[in-house]
Amino acid sequence: MDLNEYSQLFDVDSSLFDVQALVDSSQVKEVNEQGYAICKDVINPELIEKLRVHWVRRGEQPSRLRSDFCLGEENFSHKFFGKYTRHFEFYWNTPSSQESRDLSLLLHFARNVMFGFH
Repeated sequence: MDLNEYSQLFDVDSSLFDVQALVDSSQVKEVNEQGYAICKDVINPELIEKLRVHWVRRGEQPSRLRSDFCLGEENFSHKFFGKYTRHFEFYWNTPSSQESRDLSLLLHFARNVMFGFH
């Protein structure tokens, strides 16, 4: 499946970042050698700022005590150790940020292409 097919299947805006730059063979080599790669200039800085503002403004959301996940569960936030909050957004729910959802799906696509799982 190529990027256009993937984008149409999941209704994703593929212009959010440069998938081809991320799946470049030098990035794959670096991940294979070091276990990670730092990829610069693949996500537009304006998008990063827009997402940062969205998630900062989101603020405190209802938390919960359970630590397991259930299929069909609503999105939620959880504050860990009173220090940081993590937002859990599941693909089966309406996203609070469409760009965050699209970026997440595109990153999964790029990872799968990099390692031959597409």
